[in-house]
Formats: sequence, structure tokens, C-alpha cells
Amino acid sequence: NACGLTCDSSGPAAFKNLMQALRTRFGSELVTAAVPAGYTQINATDYGGAAQYIDWYNVMCYDLYG
Repeated sequence: NACGLTCDSSGPAAFKNLMQALRTRFGSELVTAAVPAGYTQINATDYGGAAQYIDWYNVMCYDLYG
């Protein structure tokens, strides 16, 4: 959207660090993340550890079985 920012974290290992950097930069502004719903992707990324920096997760499950 016109007011947002789209980033590629360059892999699951960098996700938490990216979210921490965004929180540091944007302070109390809304920080959200669109994340995959697939088992493999969820287990490969530290979403729990990154949650302290994120206000809202949007789980992309619209194409989970297709």
C-alpha cells in the first residue's frame, strides 16, 4: 500500500533481526508481517522470537492447499 513498506528478509534466519531493525527505526508506528502458513516455513523461522517487535501477523493461508 501507499503507506507501507515491503521487505525481503533474505531467508528465515534474518527475519527476527529485520523485525527488530524495523521496530528500532519506526518506534511506536505499526509494524506488521505477512507470513506463510505452511508447516515447513513456520518451523524454519523464529516467529515467536520476532513477535516482540511486531504488532500484527497476517497469515497467508489463501493458497495453502492449492
